[in-house]
Amino acid sequence: TGTGRPQKLLSSVPFIQLNPSYATAHHWYSVYLWVGGRLDESLAEISLAHELDPLSLIISRDVGKQFYFARQYDEAIAQFRNTLETTNFPFARNWLSKALQKQGIYDQALAEATAYAAALGDRELEQALAQGYAEGGYPEAMRRAAETLAARSRTTFVAPTLIAGLYALAGENDQALEWLERGYEERDPNMPHIAVDPQLDSLHDDPRFQQVVEQAQINAAPCEHLPVYGQFDFWVGEWDVFTPNGQQAGTNRIEKVTSGCILLEHWSGAGGGSGKSINFYDPGRKKWVQEWVDASAGVILTAGELKNGSMVLEGEHIYRNGRKELYRGTWTPQPDGTVRQLLEQSRDGGQTWYVWFDGKYVRKK
Repeated sequence: TGTGRPQKLLSSVPFIQLNPSYATAHHWYSVYLWVGGRLDESLAEISLAHELDPLSLIISRDVGKQFYFARQYDEAIAQFRNTLETTNFPFARNWLSKALQKQGIYDQALAEATAYAAALGDRELEQALAQGYAEGGYPEAMRRAAETLAARSRTTFVAPTLIAGLYALAGENDQALEWLERGYEERDPNMPHIAVDPQLDSLHDDPRFQQVVEQAQINAAPCEHLPVYGQFDFWVGEWDVFTPNGQQAGTNRIEKVTSGCILLEHWSGAGGGSGKSINFYDPGRKKWVQEWVDASAGVILTAGELKNGSMVLEGEHIYRNGRKELYRGTWTPQPDGTVRQLLEQSRDGGQTWYVWFDGKYVRKK
C-alpha cells in the first residue's frame, strides 16, 4: 500500500456514524481492520455490509476473503461458491482456488485457478498451470505460474506479492522471500497484507520474513513505528491549562491524525480566543515544525527539536498588521504527568526575551 491507504480506509468511520446503513463504508472499514490484523472485527464488519447490500458481488466475495484470512476455510469455500452461483465472477474463482488449496483439495484448486486465468484471457498462465500440474502436481503448477509471471514482470508490472505467494505454495521459500523483498522495494500495494496472508504461512518462522513484515509495516505507516515521530507524543491528549497563579487560561486538545504523522492542536481560551496548530516532523530538515493560526489572524511559524527532554521550537510570531517578533516555545513533560508550555518572544533580535505565556497542562479526567 501507499503510506496513506490505511488512513484513507479509516476515513470510512465518519460515514458509518452519519449513515449506519451505508454498506460501502462498513465494507472499507472491514478492510482497514483486516490490514491491521483485527480479523474478527473485520469479519463482523464485512458480514454487516453483506446484510445491508446482499447483491454486491464485491462485498459477497470479500465476505469469503475475510473467512479465508481468518483461516475459516470451509466457510470461505461456501461463501465463494455462493457468490459464483449468482454469476461467473472470476475474482471469486481466484479466491476459491486459494481456499481449496488450504484444505488440500488440490485438483479443484487447480481447476478454479485455471478457470480464473481463462476468464482473464491469460492463455500463457492457463497453459503453465496445466503443464505444471501434469508434470509434478499442484506445487509444480504453482512454480510454473510463478515463473511465468516473473518473466512477464520484466516488461509489465506484476505485483511481487502475487509471485511470492505462488513460490510459497510451490515450496520455494527462498524465491518467495526474494519477491517479498522486491515488493518492499517497489512499494507493492499489497505488502501490508503479507503478515495475515495464509499463502505465506510457511514463511512465518523465517527471520527474513519477519524482517520484511516489519519493513512493510514501517513503510505503510512510518509515523506509527519510527521513534522520531513520537517525540512530541507527551503533548497529545485533552488538557485544562492554567496560568502560574492557578487561573484557568483555557483548554487544549492535541490529537494525532494522518496515521500519526500530524499532531493537530485545538486551543480554546477562557477569554474566548481560539487557535489551531499543525505539528509534524520534517525528515528533510530533521526538525519538528509548528504552524499556528489564531482567531485574530496571528501566525506563528517555528521549527526545532527535542532537547534534554523538552521540545524547543523557534521562529517568528507574525501579527495581523505585519509586525514580527522572534518567538520561542518550550514544552516540558513533568514527573507528575503535567506539561509546562513556556512561550517567549523578543523585540530586539534575541538579545532579551519576555514571557508571552506560561501554562501548566493538566490532563482532563
